[in-house]
Amino acid sequence: LPPPYPLKGSILASWARGEAILFDEGEGIWNLRSASDGRSIQRFDLSMAPSPATTLASNASVALVADPSGDLVVRNARSWAAQGHCRSIPSIASLRLSADRRMAVSSSGQDDGGGESVIAVCDLASGKAVELPQKMTGSFATLSDDSQQLLVESDEEGARLFDVRSGKLIRKIGKDIGVNVAALPAGGKKLILGTSNNRVRIWDLAQGREVKNLRMLVGPVTALALSPDGKKVAAGSNPFLIKMWDVDSGQLVRTFETARSEEHTSELQSHHD
Repeated sequence: LPPPYPLKGSILASWARGEAILFDEGEGIWNLRSASDGRSIQRFDLSMAPSPATTLASNASVALVADPSGDLVVRNARSWAAQGHCRSIPSIASLRLSADRRMAVSSSGQDDGGGESVIAVCDLASGKAVELPQKMTGSFATLSDDSQQLLVESDEEGARLFDVRSGKLIRKIGKDIGVNVAALPAGGKKLILGTSNNRVRIWDLAQGREVKNLRMLVGPVTALALSPDGKKVAAGSNPFLIKMWDVDSGQLVRTFETARSEEHTSELQSHHD
């Protein structure tokens, strides 16, 4: 439902079970607002951090900033004072935080050969980059919720799962998956991928096999969220559709139609559950 108050900018993320919403208001200004009345809780002036690769931890107290020198700087999101840094790689294009906020994974624009992004991992507790035993490149990289595993997809090797500390290959997931988003719950038992070919794919890592392949129907999967108990997964396909499934059974629990276009309306209605 539309809020009863005027808000400027695009939504970046939500906090505290949806009680606060982070807006990008343009010109380097982010604003954390109450979801109930729209009042500003905290305003962030990111014009001080010109790099596009800037992200905030979910408690909105820590910002990770990739500066032009290649350092990943941990800053207090209120005072902007530096609290630590990791020497990373030049030209950082994207940052992702693990759910436990202990580590971050970064990727550069391209490797030296003009191919895929170079992957680096930063330990936020120590402020040091994790020394990976081999150079890792890929089109996608993310960390498990407990910071123990690293998922990397590359054109040549496909999707692979590594142990963060040792760099040891845990499992080859498969090639040509086209990972857009991923969920790696703590414990390392399941892997859930949202793909560019409109699928939500679930692996049982203990068995080493794919157990569910769920169809989004309209568009690539652009967002993925796992319930706190790990029993349900919600996937979004902008701007038309959100679906929620039971992880174990693969049964569709609910469909949310967030927007429609003329060309997709009849297709969505015929598959509505």
